[in-house]
Amino acid sequence: MADGILKVGNIQTSSGSGTITIGQSGETVNFPSGVTISGSATNTPSFRAYLSTNMTGVALSTETKVTYQSESWDTDNAFDNTTNYRYTIPANKGGKYFFGANVTLLNSAAYKTFSVLLYKNGTEEYRGSKLVFTSDTLSSGSYSTLNLQTIIDAAASDYFEIFIEIQSASGTGTLLNGTRYNNFYGFRLIGV
Repeated sequence: MADGILKVGNIQTSSGSGTITIGQSGETVNFPSGVTISGSATNTPSFRAYLSTNMTGVALSTETKVTYQSESWDTDNAFDNTTNYRYTIPANKGGKYFFGANVTLLNSAAYKTFSVLLYKNGTEEYRGSKLVFTSDTLSSGSYSTLNLQTIIDAAASDYFEIFIEIQSASGTGTLLNGTRYNNFYGFRLIGV
């Protein structure tokens, strides 16, 4: 058929298994706007968790887990926002994942450094940005935001958490609440 329209409700192989090829090398397959793609071709699972209240009393000179209590969405109900505050890869959903976080700290004149880290299965896997405070960056009532973004291999039941570390001469730390300030998010990549 040349330059025609094929209208069907379902395309399958004649044997019920195998490969179906749409288009050929050098062609572009176009999905018009408004088309919804579902199933394994979507960037799911995906989630975004955030702090709904300030996280106060953060210990100094130690890596501390960020306790995200709320979710904007969680397609597979895989983020624990009540007990462990971590994302666990659902069964049969392993692959390459993009993870990101932003953490915002209320500044103190005593702070020296501030770091954000991604843990995988209880161990530091990736260290994001680090801020070294100077007298120019510290003032009462100001805040500092760090970001972390990475792509990582993950298998079913692997779990991921965000930690921070504050080096300071004294006091404790406070992370600000709300989606503007503190988020942990991720999704499985397709096509890799």
